[in-house]
Amino acid sequence: MNANCPTGIGGKGSSGLAAAVSQTEGAIGYVDVAYALKNHLSFAAIQNKNGKYALPGLRGIASAAASVRTVGANNEMSIVNPPKGFKNAYPISTYTYVILPLSTPKAKELRRFVFWALTSGQKYGPKLLFVPIPRFVLAASEKILTKVHT
Repeated sequence: MNANCPTGIGGKGSSGLAAAVSQTEGAIGYVDVAYALKNHLSFAAIQNKNGKYALPGLRGIASAAASVRTVGANNEMSIVNPPKGFKNAYPISTYTYVILPLSTPKAKELRRFVFWALTSGQKYGPKLLFVPIPRFVLAASEKILTKVHT
């Protein structure tokens, strides 16, 4: 990092960050793609490992998600900067994670809600520019979900 690189201010959430960027000459920020499209913000194509400049959107995110086929022992998965071979992959995609307590008096309700989000709730994702999770991610998530207890 260049020690002379200017720093600035942050903003709360996508709307706060977008407001700060719009009021700062030469600023660059990162907001989720759904927010950027809904609010007609300009965004950049980012070069992936194939050398292709990819734009954010369902196709690029799905391609990035397809690059991972296993879940690590600690449930770690990353679709950031996928390897060559995923030519349409948007390189700064990520999963949305849910952090769950392993012990809670509301374990049954929590498991039911998260299971719904992982299964039936996936149908609401594309309208919000979320790609449905791959099957192996669902399988790993269901396995972890069984560990939530009272």
